[in-house]
Amino acid sequence: MFNKISKAVIATSLVASAMGATNSELESRIEDLELSRDLNIFSFSGDLENRLDYYQTVDNKNSTSANNANKKRFASYFRMNIEAKPTDRLSFYGRFAVSKNWNDFTTRKGTSVVSDSGSGGRDRDGSKLFLTRAFINYNFTKSLTLSIGRLPTVDGPGYHEVEGTARAGAYPMLAYGNYLDGMALTHGMKLGNGRLSTRFVYTPTQFVDSTTGSTDFDSKDDDNGKISPTQDIFSFMADYEGNATKWYNSMNLIAQYLVINKFVIDSATVTNGTTTAVNGNVELTQKNLVLYAGVTGIAKTGLDFSLTYKTIDQETEGGLAATMGFYGSDTDKVKKDGKVILANVGYNLNSKWKFGAEYIKIDDYLLQTDNTRNIISFYGGEGSKGHHLYVVSKFDDNIKLIFGYMKKEIPRTYALQGAFGAETKQDLERVSGYARLTANF
Repeated sequence: MFNKISKAVIATSLVASAMGATNSELESRIEDLELSRDLNIFSFSGDLENRLDYYQTVDNKNSTSANNANKKRFASYFRMNIEAKPTDRLSFYGRFAVSKNWNDFTTRKGTSVVSDSGSGGRDRDGSKLFLTRAFINYNFTKSLTLSIGRLPTVDGPGYHEVEGTARAGAYPMLAYGNYLDGMALTHGMKLGNGRLSTRFVYTPTQFVDSTTGSTDFDSKDDDNGKISPTQDIFSFMADYEGNATKWYNSMNLIAQYLVINKFVIDSATVTNGTTTAVNGNVELTQKNLVLYAGVTGIAKTGLDFSLTYKTIDQETEGGLAATMGFYGSDTDKVKKDGKVILANVGYNLNSKWKFGAEYIKIDDYLLQTDNTRNIISFYGGEGSKGHHLYVVSKFDDNIKLIFGYMKKEIPRTYALQGAFGAETKQDLERVSGYARLTANF
């Protein structure tokens, strides 16, 4: 009897010990699985670009003009992408960026008509980390999605053709030309041999006057004039992406109507040894229609083609320093209209090489901004035209070398920051040759 009891106790002890060890292991494994689950909602990617730009400005009317310049510059661009999908309905997309000149220890600092909010992380302004994208997508249904945050308003079609990649941004490159925060409601549906997305986008700008108290709803510009604290920018968009057929590998058609309502510019700076602010109040209103068509692998030949056509109905009113209007000296209400045309043709020799050319023309006195990485603002500037030749050489799927040559013709310049005050007739050519080594990871 005693032996039976002893054996039972020993067996129970062994089972308990074994069960204890198993539970400990299970708890450890459960913790590992939970940690893995939490981490698996994230994915990371990025790219590092190192580049050399040689660029010059030539004044064809005056060989001794101060406009003449020859420069070269080494620079680096780094981008880190973060994605997360915690649920089937919710996803997050973020991007941090740094751009800098190599080993620049000078204290000089240039300024641009495009603010840091529009081009930070692209302005080669040292090692600052800049948030260029941070938004969530929430799927109410399989076909209806809300996006809110810093939206992907740059690097859209057809910038990807020059990069030799698939489409990246959501909106045509010539539509915004700036990073913008806001919200978008998108409805998607299958249509024919592809998918049609319709979208409403709201990206209001704000004039934040930090000098007034929290109870003061009236903002004031630097000239002490009252202005609305919020200006509307909204857009309606239809976006069709066609799947491969015997006639092409892919097709993308976009129509976007974009309204910028009374965007406020209240000051600019001029640097001549010292930095001086020039104050005032300029209001800019634009109604834009952007049409984009892009086709890749035409007739299965490796030929790509895209065309962007943008119409601009523009109205400006007001000025800086009383006599400096927008693109001229007139500070009264000024109306202009015209168009922007960008055409791109490329040929993929094989999976390793692409040869391409671009042509752009921007009508007179129309604001078209550019925050891409080129150094001569090829896609921006009023009244200009230019061409661009490029070669993409892919070593493998993760590293490529891009060579290019850009030339831009500039018909006039302005007294302040290239956009304000009296115009001066010019015959300028800006030329850039570049080499870009980009690694994706």
